[in-house]
Amino acid sequence: MERGHLAAAKGRSAGVPSVEGEVCAARRAPPQKQRLYDSLAGAAALQCTTFILGLLSLSVAIGPARSAQAEGSYYTKAQAAAGQTVFARQCAICHGDALQGKVGPALAGKQFLSVSQYQELTADYLFKVMSKQMPANAPGSLGKTQYLDVLAYILQVNGYPAGSKQLTADDRELNQIKIEPTGSTPESAGNTQQNSGMEERQ
Repeated sequence: MERGHLAAAKGRSAGVPSVEGEVCAARRAPPQKQRLYDSLAGAAALQCTTFILGLLSLSVAIGPARSAQAEGSYYTKAQAAAGQTVFARQCAICHGDALQGKVGPALAGKQFLSVSQYQELTADYLFKVMSKQMPANAPGSLGKTQYLDVLAYILQVNGYPAGSKQLTADDRELNQIKIEPTGSTPESAGNTQQNSGMEERQ
């Protein structure tokens, strides 16, 4: 106890509160002050608990991040189906049947979307690269419509929703389409092919 008093005195002389000194002060405090200490400590603990519970409820309410790109519609299903046909004939030999990448880079999947997001790529960038440099053995040899169809197919496989409006070569519109994780489940190339076949039979 003597050491506690010495520590408290030393702390006060140095202008720094001492833990042992505070404990001794609390023990020496009258009942009214002791109740005040207990009340303040309880209030602080309640505030801390309320704050933590608030953060937890906020995280549950927000849920997983979902990109704004998943809310729009950028191409028609007919465009994507036509693009799949062109891709199978002209692009799959380098980029893989499922866009998984072979000689050329992957054009679908989490890594492709994450890297594209980091590099801030847009659909306009992809369209210009494709129309000027692809296919590798005959750059720029396809028509504008075919390049747009392939782009629509790439968007479809990566989880971008279809709609009633066709994808066009308008720079402003294509620049609005950011290539990034959409938060929706991407379609595999196999499922896309199966779905398009069912639509044709219907």
